[in-house]
Amino acid sequence: MSGAFLLGAGAQILNGSHSDRQREVRWHCAGAVLIGVIGMLIVAFAQGRSPALVLTGLVVAVIGTSSAFPVFWQMPNRLLTGAAAAVGIALINSIANLAGFGSPFMLSAIKAATGKLTSGLFVIAAVELLAVLLIIWFVPKNVLAKPKTV
Repeated sequence: MSGAFLLGAGAQILNGSHSDRQREVRWHCAGAVLIGVIGMLIVAFAQGRSPALVLTGLVVAVIGTSSAFPVFWQMPNRLLTGAAAAVGIALINSIANLAGFGSPFMLSAIKAATGKLTSGLFVIAAVELLAVLLIIWFVPKNVLAKPKTV
């Protein structure tokens, strides 16, 4: 599985550099997260059917989610300045830490109740899809056009 993270690291570099060259973050981030959603859905649908397809879905999810990170982290400092940027970054980190803490509990509770992880994977895919929609709706098209100074 470590190969998936190497592919994810490569995708981070490729997506980040392409985003910089195109001076565009909204679609590069949303598209990468959408690839993560597709990977999660592959895993959810393949559970108990095909280990190879589950592994493929996990690799796709890692590549998509990983390649969103470098593009995503450009947005807070492009949209916010000074203390607002610091608060925005702290809020993002706090929510991410809560998700990292709560997701395993949610998945284990769903597995205990249903005997499968499928429903939990659908929840994760739905949250990622919500992130895609929020990025498209709320991040301005020209977020990289005029960087703000901090």
